[in-house]
Amino acid sequence: MKRISNNTKGHPVSKETREKLRLANIGKKLTKEHKQKISLAHKGKKISIEQRKKFSKSKIKFYSLHKESFLKKRNTPGYRRKLRVALLKYNREIDRDFFPNVGKTEHNTLTMIEYMTNSKICRSFEIKELGYFVDGYDKSSNVVYEIDESHHYNVEDKLKEKDINRQKEIESYLGCEFIRIKV
Repeated sequence: MKRISNNTKGHPVSKETREKLRLANIGKKLTKEHKQKISLAHKGKKISIEQRKKFSKSKIKFYSLHKESFLKKRNTPGYRRKLRVALLKYNREIDRDFFPNVGKTEHNTLTMIEYMTNSKICRSFEIKELGYFVDGYDKSSNVVYEIDESHHYNVEDKLKEKDINRQKEIESYLGCEFIRIKV
């Protein structure tokens, strides 16, 4: 019997052998060194149009089989947080400045609050670990200020669920008081 590792390109492997290999490798993780060796072995190789089409079909088939689990994973708060943080990190790495939009009345409202409370509010304060920007943050009193324009509310004039979840996440991380100002 011929060993698989000695099998040269062009010699087919039987379906039985492929199935045995698949079952033997279920749940096994490759080491970093092994992944690097595989990567180096494939660098510079050209992929034919037929192979590209075959890969594309297998990706579509894989996605359709695993669509539900993929969507469940994608809709978890931890996954979305990782995406936000990664996007901000990527923008910094390529020296792209990223600043959140400032609402029409945000500047005047926060200035008035500063005057009334005799404090200094950091504008567009970034919480790097969560990937969020808040409209204003008073570090001395640990208070977050959010100026809510109309797009923060749904048709029934209730705060959108994503804003509620965001507020809970920020409150639990900073241990702060959260003040929403509807304008």
